[in-house]
This record gives sequence, C-alpha cells and structure tokens, in this order.
Amino acid sequence: MLAMQGQPNIRRLVIESLIIERILALRTAEIEVGDAELDAFVAETWEKIREADPAGSRGFDSLEAFLEKRGVPVATYRESLKLQLATKRWVERKARVAPGVVAGGLVRSVLADAHGSDEAALRAFLARHRARYDGSQVRASQIIVDVTRDRGPTEARALIEKLRAKALEDDADFAAIARESSDDPAAPFTGGDLNFFARHGGVLEPLAATAFDLEVGAVSDPIAMPRGFAIVKVTAARPGEPVELTGEVKERVTEDWLGVAIRDVVGRWRRKAKVEIVGE
Repeated sequence: MLAMQGQPNIRRLVIESLIIERILALRTAEIEVGDAELDAFVAETWEKIREADPAGSRGFDSLEAFLEKRGVPVATYRESLKLQLATKRWVERKARVAPGVVAGGLVRSVLADAHGSDEAALRAFLARHRARYDGSQVRASQIIVDVTRDRGPTEARALIEKLRAKALEDDADFAAIARESSDDPAAPFTGGDLNFFARHGGVLEPLAATAFDLEVGAVSDPIAMPRGFAIVKVTAARPGEPVELTGEVKERVTEDWLGVAIRDVVGRWRRKAKVEIVGE
C-alpha cells in the first residue's frame, strides 16, 4: 500500500518509480553485486553522462561531485545503479537456465555463450537498429517547453501541442517559432538547430531516438523530456557505413539487446504486481 500527495502527473511518476524499484529489489534479492563491480559501473555511468551532456557535466571531476551539486544523495544513486546491475544479472541467469523464454525470445543462449553460437536474434536486432551503430547522422532542430513552478505538466503539454500545430502549417518557419517560444536558452541564437548528431551521445534521449525515426522535413509528436516536453524537426540526414556483427559493434548490440530484454521483463513484473495506491 502506498500513499502520496502532490500534483497528479508527478505523483503517478514517483509512485510508479517506487513500485518498480521495490519489485526489482524483491526479484533480484539473491543476486550479489560486489563493490568493485559497482564502482566500475559508476565510472561507466559517469562517462555516459559526460558524453550525453558535456555542458552540464563540465567542471565536475566525478559523478559524486556532479550528484552532490544537484542535491542527489550519492548513496541512493549507487543503490539505484546496484539494482540495475542485479536486474541485468538476473536476466542473464534466466537466459542461461531457460534460453529463449525471457522477454519474448529476445534473450537466448547467445548471452551465455562467449562465442555467440546463435547470433540470429542479434543480427535481427542490428538490422532493425542499424543507425545506432553505422555512423548515421541526422540534423534536427528542437523546440522545448519546460514544466515550471507557474506552468504545470498539463499546461506545458498544451503549449507544445499548440507550437507543433503552428510548425505544421504551410510555410511555417520552425526556427522562428523556436526563437520566439522555445525554453532552450540557446534558441534565440540557434533557432533550435542541434546540428548533425549520431544516434547515441549527441543529444538526450528520447529526442535522439525520435529524430532517427523521422523522415527529413517531418516534425515529431510531443516528446516527454526530463524537464518538460519537446518537438523536433529533422532537416537533413547523412547515411552511415556498412557494419558487421563483430568486435565492438557486437558488444554494443548485445548490450542494447539485453537492455530491451530487461525493460520487457520489468514491464511484465509490473503488470503482474498487485499494488493498492491510496487516494486513487
């Protein structure tokens, strides 16, 4: 039983996060994660943050300093990362014990086989998500609407919908709309232009994923972002190079493929969980 007060949308997000963390903790209780392994994962996470947000992470020499500046308890964050590692180990263990049954068949014995004796699923994943690995780039522009103290989630969503409708009008000038209405501090100077970026490491998710799913000239539906909402318009694209399922590419594909499996497993656990939320 959970009880919580607050704005409905934020309240629901917080409650769902707490529910999922509790489910994961119960399901993975038998999985041990050592301090050295956790320290390595913390370092890896910090590098990913620095790549994804170079401006925001500039001036910090560690993840701990970065978190402390933002008021995030380091111990709590480490526990969250530890839970992520335990969940990953759980999925890998299930793949070894019962190949092909976890996450609708996404995880197979290949995850337990260092030589990759069965690579069909990995090859299919690579074919569906080739732009993640082949160096493809897109150029896009964004319009951001933040949730603020004076503008709640409902109002922010309504505003981004209004701006999207304006951007879809004949002869609409997306850059002019961004300069006038976007909450991006750089928009008055850039018109929301993000220049060319790769599928990973260039801009924040899920904006990058959305941009790579669009045709040149298309404007996205509203995208939920950490601080509010955004829309994105793709203005150009550069094709990538042929890639094979070997070496570093294979490692990245396997890691991403496993991430999909974990999200699928967690989603199944959440749907099966019986949780009473007081006040709803």
